[in-house]
Amino acid sequence: MNPNGTDDTSPIYKDCMEGGSEGTSKEEISRKIVEQKVLIQKLEASLGRIENKTYGVCVVTGKLIPEERLKAVPHTQHSIEGKNIEQEKSGKVSLKERKSPYINYARTVGFK
Repeated sequence: MNPNGTDDTSPIYKDCMEGGSEGTSKEEISRKIVEQKVLIQKLEASLGRIENKTYGVCVVTGKLIPEERLKAVPHTQHSIEGKNIEQEKSGKVSLKERKSPYINYARTVGFK
């Protein structure tokens, strides 16, 4: 084990730390790793929905999710309407009231 205690850490973490990203903390890297794992789990769940023929159907409304939304957020289980219904129930701000990075991205690549 080296004096920094990094012998057993991921090679990705070592590459990040040795690659000149001194401003990135272990906590930030850990947070990003968790976010990526969550995204992978959501994408794997989407593949399961494709297999069982429920991909693209909103779990709240039962309606088809528009293709534009699926292109912007391929792992979504909610139409905008369904997401707004869920968020209203939980007291969160609806998608209508906030700027979603996925929606903004979709607009930049030509989706409406």
